[in-house]
Amino acid sequence: MLAISTLWNCHRHTDGEALLSELRTFGLTMIEVCPNTKISLFPGFRRVLQTGRARIVSLANFTPRPIDRPGTGIEPFELTSAESSLRKRAQDWTRTTIDYAAGLEASFVVLRLGPTGMRRFSKELFRQVRAGRLHSREFVSAKLEGLRERVRLGEAWLGRARQSLEVLIPFAQARGIRLAITAGGGYEEGPMEQESLRLVEEFGREGALGYWHDFSEVQKRANLGLLDHGEWLTAVRPHLLGCYLSDLKWPDEGGRVPLSGMIDFAELMPIVPPNTPAIWQIDPNHRAAELRQMVPEWEDRFNRSPKSEG
Repeated sequence: MLAISTLWNCHRHTDGEALLSELRTFGLTMIEVCPNTKISLFPGFRRVLQTGRARIVSLANFTPRPIDRPGTGIEPFELTSAESSLRKRAQDWTRTTIDYAAGLEASFVVLRLGPTGMRRFSKELFRQVRAGRLHSREFVSAKLEGLRERVRLGEAWLGRARQSLEVLIPFAQARGIRLAITAGGGYEEGPMEQESLRLVEEFGREGALGYWHDFSEVQKRANLGLLDHGEWLTAVRPHLLGCYLSDLKWPDEGGRVPLSGMIDFAELMPIVPPNTPAIWQIDPNHRAAELRQMVPEWEDRFNRSPKSEG
């Protein structure tokens, strides 16, 4: 089920109906609402939803973006913050996202659980990779040191993640919303792969919590030699609720249009169960002509786009 995130065009529009109309020109009627989407666009979304010309599949947390700390991004609101007051604030804003998702008749809210508090070692690793030192002694030493630190912090991080999920899952279930966890390209932000499996196995009863696979971010981890992309996708397949589609320029330049970078979608997409929401998450700097060219090519290869309505 091919869909697209409002990340690509929400900054250009003042009316939600016009925003969705632009996305429909690519034959895409399934939508994810991203945190950058202004709340003033939501009335237009609702008008379109009433006509059946589009469907909101998911909201990415936090949507709408938190506003009680003007001038900041969403990073201070971490569901795994070591500060209980910040963690509670993140939970409150996630409840707001869940309420908006229910109001837009979405099925899912996608959660980034947050960083572990460790130093950002992935940036240094990617610097070495770009310099051609992927298999150097210096690279391997830095990677192993970072992984040891990450493992040491893992259990405390998992405890905070569990506390937030214990609060949020019943709230979401009461509103008919399923939660999905996803992760960034570095191990500084959780969850690691085994942490993902532990959480979805522990909280995934009756589909209340699942996994959302971010192809570009997982490929970044693969490019550091931290995992095998296909093996991980196969392992987590039983828990897969959806995925983000964007491509990657070696080793860590993400946000590209699918089929324009290094990710082997021909090998990986057959692992994804049919009818799984597959959301194009494209940087705004890409031109409409690129999408107009690549969406039909994707359809031809993978046949995951529903026909436009109306």
